Amino acid sequence: MKYRFMLFIIVSLFSVQALGQIAMEEGNTCFDKGDYACAIKHYNAVLALEGVKREYKESIKNKIQNAKECLGLLDRADEAFKAKKFTEAKQLYLDLKSKNPKDANAQSQINECEAELNKDGKPLSPPKGQTPPTATLSVSSNSVLFSTDGGKQRINVNTGANSYSITLIPSWCSILKFEKYFDLSCTPNNTYETRWGQLKVSAGDNETKITIEQKATEKKETLSVSKENLTFPASGGVSERIKVYASKNTYSVSDVPFWCSVEKQDDYFIVSCTVQKIASLRSGWFRVTMGDKEVKISVNQEGADKPPTPVPPKPAPRLGYAHFGYEGGLIAPFGVRFDYMSKTGLGFFANVRTSFASSEAILSGKTVKNKTEVIVGPTVRISHWLIFNIGAGLGNYQSILRNDYASVFIVQKTQYLAAYGGIMLKIKKVGIVGGVSYIDIGNDFYKPEFTAGLTYQIK
Repeated sequence: MKYRFMLFIIVSLFSVQALGQIAMEEGNTCFDKGDYACAIKHYNAVLALEGVKREYKESIKNKIQNAKECLGLLDRADEAFKAKKFTEAKQLYLDLKSKNPKDANAQSQINECEAELNKDGKPLSPPKGQTPPTATLSVSSNSVLFSTDGGKQRINVNTGANSYSITLIPSWCSILKFEKYFDLSCTPNNTYETRWGQLKVSAGDNETKITIEQKATEKKETLSVSKENLTFPASGGVSERIKVYASKNTYSVSDVPFWCSVEKQDDYFIVSCTVQKIASLRSGWFRVTMGDKEVKISVNQEGADKPPTPVPPKPAPRLGYAHFGYEGGLIAPFGVRFDYMSKTGLGFFANVRTSFASSEAILSGKTVKNKTEVIVGPTVRISHWLIFNIGAGLGNYQSILRNDYASVFIVQKTQYLAAYGGIMLKIKKVGIVGGVSYIDIGNDFYKPEFTAGLTYQIK
């Protein structure tokens, strides 16, 4: 059952991973095709699965945010196109293309906008007598610093070009673009390392780069030890290694009792105590410190005259005993048994068994197999729980004597010499007996009678 449960857990984990992988691939396919609503749906499905790692969730959230921004740009561009604001629409489609270069629909709409803007067959140019302005590009800041919690900062863009684009956006950042500025947002940094990134702003033939830095999450100082209470015997000695779990590699030990010493290593320490020569108990403590964190270690040592705790001896198994109880067989089920065992391992047993068959039952044919036996013999102890016994004795069985010529129809008894062999399993004061009995061994070994019984120790 345990292995089936483990197999179920493993299959479930792999199933979750497989479902997440399929949904992620479908979301990426929708994003590449420009179907951003479909992409958001599949990304949210991955996010809803159990067992998704925290780092993976952050990546999925970034993808969802990026898809939402693309969807917003697409809606705005389509509205501008419908309103025949082709210059604005083209710029919005260009912004969308910069966020998703694989969006074929955006490129198609850019071509449509250009066709509408050039219906007279001539490229757009400034009025006659004027020279086109020289395309320039500058930003309000080329270096941006975010706190651990993330946030949003506005970057102003100054360019003589008709539009600008932003590329190489880090996965943990997002952009909301406007005509003369854009808002740069960053998600919280939950790692212990500073994050760095760089994005590129382009306008015409000009480009500039903006460096992004986000501070790491500060590690909280922690300090603990594997054992805070130490006890030594009066003879002193050396403790086990006491592990130090610290967020920093440095720690200090102070206020050690005079009768102790500490051997300090990088991530553990060992305490030694001298011999206590007086009768009283010694107690003390010392500090383990790292920064403003502190752990107290308690040290106790027994007094010199403390007697050792007596250990009661285990009682030896009783060697001599007497048992009395029941033993019967398949033919003679009514019986008693007595066993005696001496301390030397030798003893004897006696067993009396009978069928209690009446002459009437035998003459009527209700009872056929019957006998009465008295068996005695020696016993030998093999171990304290196993006893072997063998015996012999006398027995008789009753049978019908019939002589129709002499008008005789009676029950006669036949005596025989019986033999017996068996064992007893002794479990505390209870004996479990089993054996076999043979009749008339002076003539032949006939089919045996199996016996069994239960006895109890009376002495």
